[in-house]
Amino acid sequence: MHVLVDLQACQTASRHRGIGRYSLALTEALTALDGELELSLLLAAAFPDAVEWIRDRFATALPPGRMHVFAAPTPVAEADPSNAWRARASEPMREERIAALRPDVVLLSSLFEGFVDDATTSVPAASDALCAVTLYDLIPLVRDDVLDAAHARAWYERKLASLRRAGLLLAISEHARAEAMAMLGIAGDRIAVISTAADACFHPPVPGDRRIDELRERHRIDAGYVLYAGGFDARKNVRNLIAAYAELPPPVRAAHRLVLAGQLDERERSDLARVAMRAGAHPDELRWTGHVSDEDLAALYGHCDVFAFPSLHEGFGLPVLEAMSCGAAVVASNATSIPEVVARHDCLFEPTDVSSIAGRLAAVLGDEAFRTQLGRHGRARAAAFSWAMTARRASDALAERSSQLASESGDSASSGYDKLNAAGELESAAGRVRLPINRIPRPSISRTQSSTSGAPSSWPGV
Repeated sequence: MHVLVDLQACQTASRHRGIGRYSLALTEALTALDGELELSLLLAAAFPDAVEWIRDRFATALPPGRMHVFAAPTPVAEADPSNAWRARASEPMREERIAALRPDVVLLSSLFEGFVDDATTSVPAASDALCAVTLYDLIPLVRDDVLDAAHARAWYERKLASLRRAGLLLAISEHARAEAMAMLGIAGDRIAVISTAADACFHPPVPGDRRIDELRERHRIDAGYVLYAGGFDARKNVRNLIAAYAELPPPVRAAHRLVLAGQLDERERSDLARVAMRAGAHPDELRWTGHVSDEDLAALYGHCDVFAFPSLHEGFGLPVLEAMSCGAAVVASNATSIPEVVARHDCLFEPTDVSSIAGRLAAVLGDEAFRTQLGRHGRARAAAFSWAMTARRASDALAERSSQLASESGDSASSGYDKLNAAGELESAAGRVRLPINRIPRPSISRTQSSTSGAPSSWPGV
């Protein structure tokens, strides 16, 4: 089975976020399935440096000739509405390139690209190949506070229309699957849950490793600590975590700093410091690490007294799994996908209730036996996730859905990408119609006019 993986998620700004890391890890795990799949990659010429980086990354994993690059006019980033016509024109160009490669399956690692970067993604209305899309979440659809510009919302709606056309969705959690069924009306047999995994660097501390001592000195962590790691947008609910920390008795706070790991600017930091003061905590009880490497983050996870994750909405909640992999005691929100990751009720809290968060923090910080029990549970739970298992689920789902569609359509049905015959012409199985390549019909192109204000700089993800 020839699977063509569109890996633009590892070329755009997503490469620095969970989506890019997920896409890379899943693709590498798929290449390790002992030759079961004929895997090849599709990349955009608009990101030449990333093309070379990915080519080097897969140099030994893929045979020569398995890296394919498509070219399209740029710029196409739809944060600027004047690029809309090029974005529409580039989609059939990408689809033609895919048709020429004659894949059995096209796996789109991230459909929701092309707003802030020059990526081109789409699911065609018809294709001989099964088109599968990785489904991370539908947060901008569920939460009104994510997209506030008309043209951003229009872009997202177009992507949702494309998502509905996919023959298969590979969901990263049961919650993401349920959300797609409820919000988009997609049948359950078109969505397979393949889960995810933490990177191998996230493991319990190694005796003798002095990294945590360096981190304590660098970030002035002069006591035990409660750790949070992640983003700082509204849905991450960090304000309520800070308020909950402030509710802890002064002696408990004196023995435990609140360490906030993640990138944020000075304005956001000042704003959260004011939240702490209004809630009754001194800003000096908080520690801000900024961005940290995975290795440093693993050390912070492994030595914290408790890891707290108060998010209101996740597609999966990878920091929770990372923390458990490192042996941390975890308390977390009872919302969306997070309970299925934690798989334990007595460490969950209601994220909109500050006292509920504070109660869970106090229970763990005040009971060493409970803290140890949660750490053991976390390590055991984390062992249930691996990239090998995720890749196996993905491969099985692709094969099963391909077989199902073939059975439904029969040999004469055409559901997608037309095939190139030996003469270099497109051949439509539905009507045995042959068109020269340069006469492939293209959709009409329209120019979108709307304000550029309020365009997001990044998108929710793992």
